[in-house]
Order: sequence, then C-alpha cells, then structure tokens
Amino acid sequence: MALCRSLGDELLLGEGLYRVGLTALFQDDSQALGRFADELEEMSQRLKMPRLRAQALSHRAAFEAEHGNVGRAIALAEESLELIRQDGDAYSYGFFQNVLGELTRLGGDHARAKVAYETELRFAEQLGCKRFLTVGNANLGMLAAAEGDWPTALQRTKVALQINHALGERRNMPLQLHTAAEVVMNLGDLDLAGRLMGSADGLLEKLPIHYWASDQKPLQRFREMIAKRVPPDRLARLRQEGAALSLEEAILRVLGFNPS
Repeated sequence: MALCRSLGDELLLGEGLYRVGLTALFQDDSQALGRFADELEEMSQRLKMPRLRAQALSHRAAFEAEHGNVGRAIALAEESLELIRQDGDAYSYGFFQNVLGELTRLGGDHARAKVAYETELRFAEQLGCKRFLTVGNANLGMLAAAEGDWPTALQRTKVALQINHALGERRNMPLQLHTAAEVVMNLGDLDLAGRLMGSADGLLEKLPIHYWASDQKPLQRFREMIAKRVPPDRLARLRQEGAALSLEEAILRVLGFNPS
C-alpha cells in the first residue's frame, strides 16, 4: 500500500485497502476496519468509482455487525451487493453474497441466508472457484445445524472439509472442525465430538483467528451443550487426545463418521 501511494496508483491502493480491511476483521481490530472503510469511501467519491464504494460498504456492514447493529449491517450489505452487481465483478458478487448470508443468518433469517449461500455456490461452479465451494458448503452446514438438520449439516461439512484441506486454507479449518464436532455430538458420538473440539482448539492456539459474530454464536452454543453432556474430566481428556491428532487424522475421522 505504501508503494501504491508513492506511485499514485489509487486503483491498486483501493484493492489493497479492501483486503487489509478483511485482515483487520480477522484480527478483531474493528477500529482499523472502520478506518480502511472511511478511506475507501473517500476514494470512491473522489474517483467516482462505485466499486470502491461497494467495498467500503461491505466493510461497514462487517463493522456494524461486530458492534451488534445487525439490521444496519444487512442494509449496508444489500447496498454493496447491488453496486458490485452493477460493476459486473462476478467474483466479488459471489463473495458479497456470502457476506449477506452471514449477516442474515446472524439476524435469524435462515431462509434468506440459504438463498445467499446457494447463490454463492452457483457462482462458485460457474467460476470454478473452490474457495467459494468450501465456504458456501460450510455455511450451509452451519445453517442446517442451527435448524437441527444434522444429516444435512454432516454432509455439507464433510464436503467443506475435503475442499478446504485440499486448498490448504487455514482460516476456516478450526471453525469447520468445530461445526463437525457439534454435528457428531448431536448424532450420538460424544467422544468424537470432544476430540474434534480439541483438534480445532489446538489449531486456534497455533493460529488465532477472530470469527464473525455469525460464527461466534454457534461456537458458544456448542461449547455450552457439550459441557452439559460430557463430564469435565472426560471432556478435558478427549480434548487433549484431539489436540494430539494431526489435521489429516481429524478430517479422516469426520469423513469416516456415518451414523446409522
């Protein structure tokens, strides 16, 4: 970004501001996220570029969600989605559909979230984008889990884990393992759930990631539920066993889980 500023390349600077804003979000630095959104907004007005405004609004949507303003966040996500649709950027449109899905899921509108995630998957197939395939399936799995549809949640989570592991993408892996843990717990395997929980927590210790509010609520739900179902000493032992598993071993245990 410093090089872009020194060269006066504002278009590339705008792309950098957008991406570093996502990094700030994943590091739980909402103030930095807000600053990057402000600069993108200023650039969009000065350069008369709706694309930069779409990116700024997407960041503002995340900012508002982090501060509990879900209705405002959804409105901003809708506006950013329409702007990027007019811009014709199919990749960003797919990603912004995911943002809208996250926020509507957070707001409890599961039907609308499902439409957004499924739209993201259609764009993933059209673009050949495996990143969207893993994210879309993972979020549809979390949505199915929120509705108690555990077989669908298991199938979606298995697909997401396989693609994510093949890509080597680390940010979403702990979340997907936590989702898998909640699913297998509700399908009857408490021991596997505890081990997967330990594996996911072990990954987060090595690479701390801040998850969106839409993802934090399911994580809290799972932690509270497994603590009620498994005695503390036994859960501690299972988590320790899970932390000792390699990532490949943890994924294979999910893939090999087939409830009767």
